[in-house]
Amino acid sequence: MARSFPSGIVGAMAKVLFLSPIVPSGDTNASTRFLESFGFATKDYGGGYAICEKDGLTIHIQPMGEGAGEMAVYLEVDDVESLLASAGSALDGTKFKPPFDQPYGMREFHVVIPETKCLLLVGQVLPS
Repeated sequence: MARSFPSGIVGAMAKVLFLSPIVPSGDTNASTRFLESFGFATKDYGGGYAICEKDGLTIHIQPMGEGAGEMAVYLEVDDVESLLASAGSALDGTKFKPPFDQPYGMREFHVVIPETKCLLLVGQVLPS
């Protein structure tokens, strides 16, 4: 379900076609395997750089440089519970917050992508 925003928030400029977070990782193989457990497909570009894709959306994983900071990525899906179930044991040993309802109308779970400083927030719109 596409989100709509009040007019005036987004100006009449060039249309954004794609937005991909680039996540620094201490072990790109561990990070991509984790994302694959959620159904992402990985293309390895060598040198530790990989792009994980699902449903036409991507997360780039790159080797972590000195002083890499923390980041968060919000992934909106149509079914939080089924995506979570697909991860299975990949969540074992991760920093993970099970699904919960937010006051702003989303059901979410939160997990830190292994070997990164990236919090992945996964949510779906709650029925009205």
